[in-house]
Amino acid sequence: TFLLVHVTVNNLGPGTLYSLFTTDFHTRDANGVFRGYTDFSAVAGCGFGLNLVDLMPGGSVSGCIGFEVPESGNLELIYAPYQYASLQPGRYLSFRLR
Repeated sequence: TFLLVHVTVNNLGPGTLYSLFTTDFHTRDANGVFRGYTDFSAVAGCGFGLNLVDLMPGGSVSGCIGFEVPESGNLELIYAPYQYASLQPGRYLSFRLR
């Protein structure tokens, strides 16, 4: 099953958000499996356009990211800008999709 998630990232400051990229986003299913983005969003007409974007305080960027996911079960969107921090508390955001 393919999923498109529309996201808006707002930088509330006070510093610049450096190197925002589609690889900062993943899904996590009910079995704890992480999946990175699938590059089909451009075909769907909603490419995210995050090619290492630096987001200044007060700035925002919107778009959608594509994922290949299981047909059923719980699913979360994970924003993990500190990818190598092993998803330590306070180092990522999680949003329930279903």
